[in-house]
Amino acid sequence: MAIATWNTLVAIDNSGAVITPTSNSRSGDSFAIGSTTVLYIALDPNNNIGRCEFEVIVIDNELPEFTNCPSDLEVMLMGGENSTLANWTEPIAKDNSGSVNVSLLSQLPSEFLIGRTLVIYTATDPSANTASCSFNVIVFSSDMLMIACPADVILFTDPSVNSSTASWPAPVFNSSIVVAVNSSHANNSRFEVGHAVVTYTIAGKDGRNASCDFFVTVIDNESPVFSRCSSNFVSSASPSMATGTAFWVAPTASDNVGVTKLTSNYEPMAVLPIGITVVTYIAIDAAGNRANCSFNATILDNEDPVFTFCPVTLEFMADAFGNVIVPTSGMPIATDNDGPLSVSTNYNLAMLDVGSTTLVAFTAMDDAENMATCNVNITVIANSGDSPPVFISCPSNIVVSTVMTQSYALVTWAVPQAQDDRSTPIVIEQSGYMPGRQFAIGMWMVIYVATDSIGQTAFCEFNITVLDQEDPVIIGCPANINEVTMNNAPIVVSWTPPTASDNSGEFTLQANDNHAPGEMLNVGMYDVIYTAIDPSGNVANCEFEVIIENDAPPEFISCPSSTVVPTDPGQPYATVSFSYPNPTDDRSSPMLFGSHGPGTQFPIGDTTVTFTAYDSASQSAQCVFVITVEDRGDPVIIDCPSDQTVYVLSTSDVAAVFWTPPTANDTNNFTLTSNRNPGDEFETGSTQVTYTATDVSGNTDTCSFSVVVQETLPTYDTTGSVNLVRIGSIASPFAASDVQTRLPALRDDMDRLFRTSSVSGDFVGITVTGSSVETSDKALIEFVIYFAGSPV
Repeated sequence: MAIATWNTLVAIDNSGAVITPTSNSRSGDSFAIGSTTVLYIALDPNNNIGRCEFEVIVIDNELPEFTNCPSDLEVMLMGGENSTLANWTEPIAKDNSGSVNVSLLSQLPSEFLIGRTLVIYTATDPSANTASCSFNVIVFSSDMLMIACPADVILFTDPSVNSSTASWPAPVFNSSIVVAVNSSHANNSRFEVGHAVVTYTIAGKDGRNASCDFFVTVIDNESPVFSRCSSNFVSSASPSMATGTAFWVAPTASDNVGVTKLTSNYEPMAVLPIGITVVTYIAIDAAGNRANCSFNATILDNEDPVFTFCPVTLEFMADAFGNVIVPTSGMPIATDNDGPLSVSTNYNLAMLDVGSTTLVAFTAMDDAENMATCNVNITVIANSGDSPPVFISCPSNIVVSTVMTQSYALVTWAVPQAQDDRSTPIVIEQSGYMPGRQFAIGMWMVIYVATDSIGQTAFCEFNITVLDQEDPVIIGCPANINEVTMNNAPIVVSWTPPTASDNSGEFTLQANDNHAPGEMLNVGMYDVIYTAIDPSGNVANCEFEVIIENDAPPEFISCPSSTVVPTDPGQPYATVSFSYPNPTDDRSSPMLFGSHGPGTQFPIGDTTVTFTAYDSASQSAQCVFVITVEDRGDPVIIDCPSDQTVYVLSTSDVAAVFWTPPTANDTNNFTLTSNRNPGDEFETGSTQVTYTATDVSGNTDTCSFSVVVQETLPTYDTTGSVNLVRIGSIASPFAASDVQTRLPALRDDMDRLFRTSSVSGDFVGITVTGSSVETSDKALIEFVIYFAGSPV
């Protein structure tokens, strides 16, 4: 809601009736955000309607406000975990509009990794005003050297000084592995206005260090203080002038951080008009805090009026009825250095005695009650014949102000009355002016003529002066303009010039110092004043400031160097800690965003870590370094087979040898290769089988064993037979010739079969001793199996 005010609306009508408009809203009412139509209706006695309609627009420029923004959240991991869930109370925001939308600025991970994650909520109202709430989720490992600093500290200066004492919560770290804690500033230290970086550094038991930073910002919210703010000053007007020279001792101002600008609307020895003028000094400090010193400079009118025409004698005529005719010309005239006068007499001139002479004192008095006197002997002479008409009432000069927002005034007066010694005279206004008429700004002479029956005339004259005392109205006065430039370069500044209006319809609008939109301005502060003046000397000012500030992009005071680290034992990654980069800026505390945080698990290889600092003007700077994780551990081959010995019947025989292949472990991807494979055929003698594990970093491990094939005389044998319905790729019914041609391959298959069976340790060989085809279409195969050792 907002309160809106406007000038009172006046309705006029040719009927001359006084009309009071009615409306659906009044000046001073409260209006909701948005546009509201205000309608005024004026109704004259004949039910004719006049309408005036305008919009009241209430703009919402108030930001939403978070009522419960969480503090930084610390979570400690145990048992080798590298991520966790984090819980907090969702922040709530309120807004003057009654409606606000709270949302996360970006998607959060399902679980928070070791390190610092920035969480930002935004609150947006229907007018797109936005506020933010941010905090960090800091995840520690119980065995990790990591430190989390408190949030930035913002505070105001102590009274009368340019500093303040800052205190903050202790940083968070795993105290069980920390042997020393150092800080660049002690808690409860004093900080001067501006930004300071506080750095905490911890030393771990293993010799490693870790650090963190935060800002302490001290803001000056103390206004300057005036000394010798003058008391009200009184002086006299200069001779014959409506102005006077005013002198005072200019005040001075002091401030806890220094006054950068001291301005006033008037300076000592200024020429001021008669009356009271308010003199105002404004002091502004480096933080933009303001203080006012105001006092009254009064110019007194001590100069008496002067009669420029003061006759010694005057003669008045009396009409036939004995009424004194007071002339309208030839009377004493007085002037004054300051405006209109009132002239009075010690006698009622219309009541002077006919035929006598009276000493009459004419007294002129100005607004300051200064007086002058003119003494005149007035003789009243009786009328001896027909007398001309006489006005028995004639209005005095009339001075009125214009109707608000109009260039005219509605003026009424009583119509003059005349009498004659012979008949009732006819009274006519010569210019067609009637009471209730609109008179434009300026002076107008109204002349009534009274004519009697024999053509004699009398005149009643008075002036109507319509004063314009309404100041012009400046429309669209720009707000203060704040622009930022870089490298102290001049910048083009533009604004929409204001416009003006005046009830008179005539005015001039000009700007001071020739400052105009599109001008190239250097770094500094510029006062731009537009002044509108109407022909009556009424003045309105529009004043705003153009402030050009230099803004350099953020800079990093510190940025970690690129580093090479080994993988964590038995892991395909390395957990790397580093100090957060430390950005600074000449105008604000930069916001820091990073791709990775301290304590992040980095994979094998090169990972580029980028931190970006943004200042309030969205300028940015980057800190970039590379974390290189090297895989310095060899793969490990597990379950390497022992030496293998198999038997054959003859040195010319070969044997298929079987074993369980080994496996391997590595922190990274690897390949496992060998020169021979299970099931390969080996000739008699000793053959070395080698397995090699190689990871992507080229690290290797080998495993070797011997396969010995030796001729052995069997110590016992056994015979057997088997009926087959399929031999290799041939299925029954068989022809005897088919069976004979496939017996060598069948013997090899049966040899392999027994070498993978439970008797493989004593198995020497097998021979096929015969074959036949049964009438049932089965092939009967007869064989002898040879063993070494003793039969069970």
